[in-house]
Amino acid sequence: MSKLVKYKNILVLSLGIFLTYSAFNSSQNLQSLVMQEDGFGQMGYHILATLYLFMGLGSIFSTAIINKFGSRKCMMMGGLGNAQWIFTTILATEHENKLNQQIIDEPPILITVLIFVSTIINGFTVGILWSCANNYVARNSDPDHKGTGFGIFWTFYMMSQISGNLIASYTLEKLNQTSFFLIMGSVALVGTSSFYLISNPSETTHKMAEQPQQELEFERQVRERRFSELTESTNSSQIIRDPKDEQSNFKSDVKLVLHLIIDNRMRYVMLQICWTGISIAVYTGLLVPTIVETLKTSNEQEQFKQSMLAMVALGVGEISGAVIQGKLVDKYGTKNVCVLNMVLILVATIFVLNYLYLDDYSVFAFIMTFVWGFQDSAVSIHLNTILSSEFDDNPGPFSLDSLIEATMVFCFQMIQSFVVSWSAHFIYISFVGIAGILMCATTLLFEFRNDKIKGAKQNHQNEGIALTRMMKLELKVQKLHEEES
Repeated sequence: MSKLVKYKNILVLSLGIFLTYSAFNSSQNLQSLVMQEDGFGQMGYHILATLYLFMGLGSIFSTAIINKFGSRKCMMMGGLGNAQWIFTTILATEHENKLNQQIIDEPPILITVLIFVSTIINGFTVGILWSCANNYVARNSDPDHKGTGFGIFWTFYMMSQISGNLIASYTLEKLNQTSFFLIMGSVALVGTSSFYLISNPSETTHKMAEQPQQELEFERQVRERRFSELTESTNSSQIIRDPKDEQSNFKSDVKLVLHLIIDNRMRYVMLQICWTGISIAVYTGLLVPTIVETLKTSNEQEQFKQSMLAMVALGVGEISGAVIQGKLVDKYGTKNVCVLNMVLILVATIFVLNYLYLDDYSVFAFIMTFVWGFQDSAVSIHLNTILSSEFDDNPGPFSLDSLIEATMVFCFQMIQSFVVSWSAHFIYISFVGIAGILMCATTLLFEFRNDKIKGAKQNHQNEGIALTRMMKLELKVQKLHEEES
């Protein structure tokens, strides 16, 4: 497959993600605030927690589902899940209208149940969507330019953060919540339909074909042993199969994902995956309410507008982090960028704490969201590059990534629902920042393939030197024997 075709595939996928998530991101960022304003209390946090809990569940089955149905159908499935969730939020906004008119006093049980059912469906399908999307980008990126491929994809994804929040800030100023979610749901449907245009190449593994020859020679025996362990526990001979292959075993694919949890190399990356989930929980559930708290004198529509404008800076930061980190990873390697991740988390934490300390809506709201977005995308690009280049181009690692990430978002969204006071915000962000630095520090212990190759070369050189010395010594001994005789 030529480079042009590969990048075309990435761009088509990215365009669909841009449209779908222009609608989803703005709706998600507003969820906690909208539910509170519409009389549902803290239910917004619980909705987001449920969303990511079932996203994790969908991730467990995602490898098997991708193998069975292929990329195109899985992406469309996830897009439809997003659209129906956005449309269902209209039930909550209509409840606010009845509440204001004093027709009802509290949220009907039926609306609450329908919203949670819609959230469960969305979470499950989105778990499949993200495992599929990340794997699709990995399969269409050159081995030496994984960072660039993921950088392009992440740039489009985070452009959706900007466009969605801009639309939200100006739409909510002129239209009511019902009209806003109706428009966003329609945009999500358009994005979903664009997934039909992505090519659906064979999912059969090609990991061996694209790796440098020096890696293949060095890792041949290691690979065979590792994969034999996997296949022994799952009675499967492949990690990736053709979607039409009748021998594809759904149960085996699920086991392969779960088996990665105890993989010796994966354990050093898992804490960084945990951090990406915590970071998402912070900017989806905490940043907007925090900004709104500094706008107490403004009316509801003005609060929505200003908070969404501040979240535009998050999208700009995400794009900047994706582009810069992608280039740095390709140029300096994944291991050398680990320390940068720790520094970025420290800086982002300091800016959030500074905003909490000032307790005033100002330019620092935009700086805070920009820096948080920058570190979020930088860490994610670095992580995706590791998962695609160090664990081969298959959905398994990305399925596990989505599983762990979603689980962490669920847990921390639940925790954040209890973070109410300003002092609690300060303590929580401090704890989260320190934890993030330590989590990303564990990646330094990861055994990168380049290190193994260099180590092997050094061992071969040392063996060669030792062998040469032994041969010289034997020649000297032989010469002495000849002289004595």
